[in-house]
Amino acid sequence: MNRILKIVIPAVFMLLLFITGTIASAQENYNTYTYDSTGEAVPSQAGYRPVRSVSGTELGCGEFSEPSDIYRGSDGRFYVADKGNNRIVCVNEDFTRTEGEYTVFNDKGQKTSLNAPEGVFVSDSGLMYIADTGNSRIIVSDPKGNVIRIISKPDSPVYDNETFNPVKVAADKAGNIYAVISGVTGGAAFFDREGEFKGFFGANRTAETAEVIISYLRKLFATDKMRAGSSRTVPAGITNFDIDDEGFLFTVTKSEDAGADRVKKVSPGGTNLFAGKETEFGDTSSYSVTRFVDTDIDEAGRICCLDEENGRIFQYDEKGVLLFIIGERSDRLGGFSAAPSAVESSGTNIYAADPIKNNVTVFEETDFGRSVHIAAELYNEGRYEESIEPWQQVLRQDGNYTAAYKGISAGLFSLGNYAGAMEYAELSGSSYLYDKAFEGRRSEWLRDNFTWVIAALVLVVLICCIYGHIRRRRHSSAEKDIFEMYAFSAGKWIAHTVFHPFEGFEDLRWKKAGSLAAANVIIFFWFAGEILHERFSGKQFVMVSNEQFSIVPFLVRTAVLFLAWTVGNRSVSTLLDGEGSMRKIYIYSSYALVPYVTGLYLQTILSHVLIREEEIFIVIPGAVGLMWSALLMLTAVKAVQQFSLGRTFLSLFMSLLAMLVMLVLLVTVAALFQQIYVFAASVYSEIMYRIRE
Repeated sequence: MNRILKIVIPAVFMLLLFITGTIASAQENYNTYTYDSTGEAVPSQAGYRPVRSVSGTELGCGEFSEPSDIYRGSDGRFYVADKGNNRIVCVNEDFTRTEGEYTVFNDKGQKTSLNAPEGVFVSDSGLMYIADTGNSRIIVSDPKGNVIRIISKPDSPVYDNETFNPVKVAADKAGNIYAVISGVTGGAAFFDREGEFKGFFGANRTAETAEVIISYLRKLFATDKMRAGSSRTVPAGITNFDIDDEGFLFTVTKSEDAGADRVKKVSPGGTNLFAGKETEFGDTSSYSVTRFVDTDIDEAGRICCLDEENGRIFQYDEKGVLLFIIGERSDRLGGFSAAPSAVESSGTNIYAADPIKNNVTVFEETDFGRSVHIAAELYNEGRYEESIEPWQQVLRQDGNYTAAYKGISAGLFSLGNYAGAMEYAELSGSSYLYDKAFEGRRSEWLRDNFTWVIAALVLVVLICCIYGHIRRRRHSSAEKDIFEMYAFSAGKWIAHTVFHPFEGFEDLRWKKAGSLAAANVIIFFWFAGEILHERFSGKQFVMVSNEQFSIVPFLVRTAVLFLAWTVGNRSVSTLLDGEGSMRKIYIYSSYALVPYVTGLYLQTILSHVLIREEEIFIVIPGAVGLMWSALLMLTAVKAVQQFSLGRTFLSLFMSLLAMLVMLVLLVTVAALFQQIYVFAASVYSEIMYRIRE
């Protein structure tokens, strides 16, 4: 008997585990992911799980037909714009049964019906605002269905659209009405509480592209007839919006051209408060397109944006930081059809309407989602120290959650643990947080080592003075070479350049034979300096992932570029009867790069001791080195080629053109070889296929 129990009990236990695991996996019917500090998609714990899909039949109102909008009123009840059935359905706060339907309204004793309504909004006072799209109007009604106001097409020169088809509607606490009008790109139509049209609000910006600028310049000089016949450059129109408790209007835009205006938080003054922030809304992958069709702001200020392209809900905190990505395009529970239409939040749940499946999917907050929300709320309230433990709990559940690293970094910074704050800021990829923590750590280090720093500076100054004195005594004109020119003739040379530009440069001994080995060393140091500057500068200025490193771009913009310059200048000098050989051009052009390369290394070093507010001291060495090298390059070409000043400038300009021609030819040849390779690969594949047959 004991032997049987030893076999049966473990078997039953394993069966229960299997059943539990199956149920859990059924509750999370889609792959959840987030983005790491480099912007790459990585697996993540689910913040919400789909718990049920609700049809109209289950609610007791008959099947939905193209539900296009869903809104939760302050009383907790939901209102669904059932477009295909020409009605507004009122559902209880648990979303389990219908509590009423609105199909016919009483307009001063006359009956009026809805026609394909696409938007619904209910104010705190119970007033219902309906975008009655098929009837080209907005209806304002009381809870009993009595019409208070009907808004039709505005009779105003500002409203120049031929039609009036409102698709979404909302109202603020003052009773002002906002409406998204189909075909209108100037923003949301704005009406006062009496229904009088006042203009447009929250328009998106026009993309600043070359085509837009050229079109604008063309219109400046065009006749009225030409302007009438030309196409207008207009911003992308708003697709949907929501209003939070503070009166801010949140808008989303479906168009791919929306750019930074894809999601906006518009102040009463019309300013986009998300403009200039580092956050990027929607999928950040270059191969993915995001088309937001709805947004919702919950009681905690969290923003849910519905992407119809990929069937996903993106949830952000009040500052626009990504929290979760929910859903996918599929036929399973938690998946949407090709075009989900509406999203709404209530407590710990999220509701999303699908006009193809004709249902509403209910998502429930998970334990992980609850942990993230608690930590994010503490962080956004400025209680950074209190948020450390919740963020650490989040990381114990999901080590890929980037926002947790940012939260811990901010908490450690507020505690004065700057070293720890720097570590977590680096893990989060936030150069801003790293800069703040680095500033605190630097102040600590200087305070602890002030005496040694002053002593070291004094010692360096003394060594430089002694060395300079010895070199001046031993220096003779016979010992001059191209490198000593930079050390001993800099002041004289700069003064001569200022007061007698481009005269007597031959005295700087450009004609003296240089070293090809030294030139190669300079080019190598240039190549290495570019890598160090871009990849290993201070993290307070730039965060770079080592996984994205490629040596090819650095080779192209250093060695390849310099070789192109040498060949181009030699070709031009042949046409202009210059005397410089390929070897001399290569050597002395590389010598001219010494100030720039030196400035490059100096910039990299300074980036590890300075902060963002002191960035000007990093820019100056680079700018000085670049201008100095440019002037030396001019000097080198003039002396080596034995050109006049005018011919020197001409040769420089023609050399740049030659480099451009070589670049075009290189790209053309590369494209040709690529086509040949593709053709050869396809022929080979076809031959191998025939052989296998």
